Amino acid sequence: MMMSMTQSTANWIADDSGSAGGTGRSSPVAGIGKPGRYIGGEVNSVVKPGVRPAIALAFPDIYEIGMSHFGLKILYDAVNRDPRFAAERVFAPWNDKAAELRRTGEVLRSLETAKPLRDFELIGFSVSYELSYPDILEMLDLGRVPLRANDRGDGDPIVLAGGHSALHMAPMRPFLDGVFLGEADEAVIELLEACLPRRSRPETLAALSRVEGMHVFGHSPSRTERRVFYGFDNSPGVVNQIVPNITAVHDRVTVEIMRGCTRGCRFCQAGYITRPQRYRSVESVVENTIAALEKTGHDEVSLISLSSCDHPAIKPIASALYDRLAPRHVSISIPSTRVDAFDVAINNMTGSGRRTGITLAPEVGSERMDRIINKGSPRAKLIQSVHDAFDNGWKSVKLYYLIGLPFETIEDARAIGEVLAELAPIARKKRGEIRASVSIFCPKPWTPFQWVGMEPVETLREKIAAIRKATPRGVKLDIHDARSSLVESALARGGASMGDVIENVWRRGGTLQAWGEKFDLEMWRGAFADIGTTLEAEASREYRHDEELPWEEINIGVAREFLLREWRAAERAAQEADKFHTEDCSTGKCSNCGMSCVGTHPVDYGFDDPLESLKDDEALPETTTRLVFHFSRRGASSLVGHLDFMRIFERAVRRAKICGAMTQGFNPRLRLRVMQPLPLGVHADHEYAEIDVYDTPPADFVVRMNEALPDSIRIEDAAV
Repeated sequence: MMMSMTQSTANWIADDSGSAGGTGRSSPVAGIGKPGRYIGGEVNSVVKPGVRPAIALAFPDIYEIGMSHFGLKILYDAVNRDPRFAAERVFAPWNDKAAELRRTGEVLRSLETAKPLRDFELIGFSVSYELSYPDILEMLDLGRVPLRANDRGDGDPIVLAGGHSALHMAPMRPFLDGVFLGEADEAVIELLEACLPRRSRPETLAALSRVEGMHVFGHSPSRTERRVFYGFDNSPGVVNQIVPNITAVHDRVTVEIMRGCTRGCRFCQAGYITRPQRYRSVESVVENTIAALEKTGHDEVSLISLSSCDHPAIKPIASALYDRLAPRHVSISIPSTRVDAFDVAINNMTGSGRRTGITLAPEVGSERMDRIINKGSPRAKLIQSVHDAFDNGWKSVKLYYLIGLPFETIEDARAIGEVLAELAPIARKKRGEIRASVSIFCPKPWTPFQWVGMEPVETLREKIAAIRKATPRGVKLDIHDARSSLVESALARGGASMGDVIENVWRRGGTLQAWGEKFDLEMWRGAFADIGTTLEAEASREYRHDEELPWEEINIGVAREFLLREWRAAERAAQEADKFHTEDCSTGKCSNCGMSCVGTHPVDYGFDDPLESLKDDEALPETTTRLVFHFSRRGASSLVGHLDFMRIFERAVRRAKICGAMTQGFNPRLRLRVMQPLPLGVHADHEYAEIDVYDTPPADFVVRMNEALPDSIRIEDAAV
């Protein structure tokens, strides 16, 4: 069932006061920066009123960030395909909306049915960043859920967390009933089944603890094992992806082509906690992509994984998609690429005419540091890749670097600037641009670097100064602020005492700390001082190799002995005693990490091209027809800005499979014109617009568009 307007939307909209052809303003918009975050009713959202048990898929950041999180899309789709259960979304409100909720005494509600957060059987937080911990408390408080697990009774939801940070959630233990470890593609249904029939709270917690991968505090045994979704290869992709009301950070179709990574970069937590490596076939990726584009109307698709260019069939995938999508002006994107995996031919296919920029991740500047972190990104390959990118018409190359890594010297950091100085003339010759982003290394659990602390800020400042001095003018250099990295490092490897710090910060008003303009370093320092320590001491804490670590209550499947062996390999590399990399076991010998080696490359990647019918082989007619149409815009659609409103129209045209004429130039757009852009919060009954189309009669246009548009927008008539 597609959602048209929820109760929460109705709370936002004043009674219509405009006559036909006129407009009326909705006063509740005043004081709220982006009301489109809170209205729901998006294309492909699912409403199951009254279905229980239901899970609130909660994301501790604002709508635009949460709607870009692919894990949430997987769980939403999995639950709502089962008629027995319901999944609804809840995001952290921005400060203006949170203040209004407290002022009016209103409760935080879901987008689908406006159900109060306190009324769900399960609340599942997707957590991927430590600075969002206070926002979990904010959402619980606004949702009228007791903050601490010990204060919850039979009438309260069970609060769980999953995601990468769930594998080191000791700081959040006081506030959670449990954490799910690993991949919940199948397990989310089992969690809801554990809530059938309705039981007492202790009985339900005990039932949840029997689900593989679920660690319930006080019920599950120590060393609960992470769950791996071994059916990934043959599983269906998420096709009915929700189309956001307003522009999300990643506003595109997302297709997961591969899961896990065995490259073994020693700083990268994701590479260790997502093993083993698994792949989807060419046919599966192409089918999922085409179906998702038709369901959403997006004009961009992102092929995601931890290292998409490592997929053994990435060239056939890119080629098959390019043949189908380039004629439709749909672009393909691949996230940042390892230098050694870069292939300009693949990137040329993903550009689909919009060759704005390529992103590479060398991480370090010196060969010595490359061996220490086991990256495998030769400097010569980087230089050649940048040459190839500019020679093939790309306008910009963005490079990702890390500083503050173990054993790094000032000279190693300066080497980053020296590499940029070597690349700058290549860009100037082609009138291109080099951009470099330098982040601060935060040591994370479940990596070979988990025993070391964050480097002191004073040392980092010296390295930053050395990089700036060596970097030539003309290179755009963005160096991240080390202050938030201090907090991230302290919380990532902290124990249960960090819970008091997190609650202290929240009670001081420290929400949305992941946002630079909201981050308050002194607030965090004060909270650490209140428990008798300092932020800097906790961030730089080092652990002995023989002591129990706060996160080792669980088992991710990768052996501690393997991580320690990799640490010692890094030590040898730092001393120039070992010039070898640990092999990628998906293409080389097994590294004996403790996980089953099920991710070896499949032998046969033949592609029979069963989707010929989806190719756009027919030539377009020589002439277009200009349709003039009138539409009404009421309810939820009046609470999105003009640019987002135009995107809603453009995507509806694609979903309706109407062949619209495109503008010329570098970035073609649909030739669609709305004559009178309306202010936010204004509804309209008889607005005028034009569109240039091929072979679409006016009556057909009206019918097909009204089937594709949200219910709050209606096409009234159309004429040539």
